[in-house]
Amino acid sequence: MATRYGVVVAAAVVGLMGGVRADAQPTSSASANFRPATREIGISNVGSISSLVRDAKGSPVAGAIVSAVGGRTATGTTDSNGRCTIVALPAGEYLVRVHRTGFTVANSLVLRVTPGHITAHSVVLTPLALDRAVATKGETPGIMAAGFLPASTTGVDATTTPDDQEDEIDQSEVAWRLRHLRRSVLKDAVDQVHLAEDGNYEDGVGAFFGRAMTAPVRAAASLFNEAPLTGQVNLLTTSTFDSTDKILSDLSLARGVAYLSLGAGAGSRGDWSARAALTQGDLSSWMLAGSFISRAPTRHRYEAGMTLAAQRYSGTNPASISAVSDGTRNAGAVYAFDTWTIARSVSVIYGARYASYGYIEKALFSPRLQVNLQPSRGTRMMMSASRRSEAPGAEEFVPSTASNEWLPPQRTFAPLIGTEFTPERTDTYQLAVERDLTKNSIVAVRTFVQHTDDQVATLFGLGSHAVAPLNLDHYYVASAGDFTARGWAVSVTHVVAGHLRGSVDYAVTTAHWRQGGPPALALAAPSVVRVASEQLHDLTTSLETDIPVTATRVFALYRINNAYAGTTAATEPGFAARFDVQVTQALPFLNFTNAQWEALVGVRNLFREVAIDGSIYDELLVVGPPKRVVGGVTVRF
Repeated sequence: MATRYGVVVAAAVVGLMGGVRADAQPTSSASANFRPATREIGISNVGSISSLVRDAKGSPVAGAIVSAVGGRTATGTTDSNGRCTIVALPAGEYLVRVHRTGFTVANSLVLRVTPGHITAHSVVLTPLALDRAVATKGETPGIMAAGFLPASTTGVDATTTPDDQEDEIDQSEVAWRLRHLRRSVLKDAVDQVHLAEDGNYEDGVGAFFGRAMTAPVRAAASLFNEAPLTGQVNLLTTSTFDSTDKILSDLSLARGVAYLSLGAGAGSRGDWSARAALTQGDLSSWMLAGSFISRAPTRHRYEAGMTLAAQRYSGTNPASISAVSDGTRNAGAVYAFDTWTIARSVSVIYGARYASYGYIEKALFSPRLQVNLQPSRGTRMMMSASRRSEAPGAEEFVPSTASNEWLPPQRTFAPLIGTEFTPERTDTYQLAVERDLTKNSIVAVRTFVQHTDDQVATLFGLGSHAVAPLNLDHYYVASAGDFTARGWAVSVTHVVAGHLRGSVDYAVTTAHWRQGGPPALALAAPSVVRVASEQLHDLTTSLETDIPVTATRVFALYRINNAYAGTTAATEPGFAARFDVQVTQALPFLNFTNAQWEALVGVRNLFREVAIDGSIYDELLVVGPPKRVVGGVTVRF
């Protein structure tokens, strides 16, 4: 027991001392004003990016297009002051690009969006170089050649082409393209290609190499630099395991996942984005989503979208076959929200989500109303009332809002024998106050009341007729009963050392159960069935760090609670912990034309996403969740 409490104290200390920087990577030229984040215990789970675009003389550049690719894809246009603010971005890291006709494309940079705050940065655009000598004569400017000027021009302005060298510099379109590519391994290689006077490649090795390398680079340059589209491509592999000795075994149920996100501006009114993911195997599935959000500043900011998802099982696991009797499952949802800015310090968010699941007879309606106030500088308040209606197994069909991975349905599920699918409904009323203690510290306090009908319990590892390893990707669900809960929570976020951010959240909740679950649930998992009342203590610590030398980012979350449902043999809930670890490694040697490559790997045994309007028992009543590994490559452009 002493060891357990030692872990709690250590986790709290780590959280209080941790933190991460919210500005661009050190390799970029942007500077950001950091405002640390709170978790969803705080006022908001979205933030904003504010861009200031200037030219080399410091004058504002109007009409520049700013795009952000990360948790969602959004674009904006700078005003006459060179400013552009992209709002309603889910917390996380975003690749930000700025381009404007007549200017060279600025290097892309990575910014971290923190909930409830604005991440600011500035970008300097350089006008396209003109041939001063030709311009002086009043002639049409020529196209600069690829590569650097000859050594004899040392000390001469790089934008100037002496008259006696004009004839030596190739003016073809190919040469112009090569010159304007961002320097990289590909650029270094392509610079060695020899061009004939007619712009065609000379015979020999250079001809083959030039055709092989320049064509795809030119295509990439045209796509990433000139097209209005922004996006992200993920090529991932996921697997699950229940013990460390099975991480690399053939029983880890590895599956490949492909993800694509595209977005662009919809005129001057807003931005649209589309996302899709699919996986193939004995459980093949796909997910598709589209959304539109209007741009700020405006009194009403509308956001609307839809999501479709489906899974099909063709394996041999008896439990999965019986659960998906018709071979397929599908789900869909539409949503619409409006952020109404009544005054500078008062805003109202209202809207709803309407979802339909193929295995549930009735559609589910989830409305939400939230009022945000800012009574004084550095102080924010939030009052909200919401109803969250979810079908059992909905976590398989709802895209993640808390991580960079967007995974289609990965597991099959079935109602516990003797029960049927029953939707969970949670009504939550809460009041939160958030205060900036210092430039690098925030404290948030929240109080809430919650009513939940038909709380869903999730059980892994059941069914004597199924082969144990196959149970890792199949689980049972059942209603654990109804309860009312009241509680309070406090969150502290602190930033130190410039590249570290940590947070500690502590919540105390008293829950009163009004009705228990079915007898079958008590037999299958006794620790899920709760008594008339119980008190919950939850401690969640998180640590984020950015290592600029290696361009590595690490996120770790550790959650401890005294009321986790135990394994099927346990008769009482007990003290346990869940974790989520993600490591992202930038691959700068693969970056070209402002596309950013990253390798990522994550390990977690948290089953449900933490939601501000979700039931406090959503994660506590998950029995024996297997660990999941996600790894792969991400390309943002």
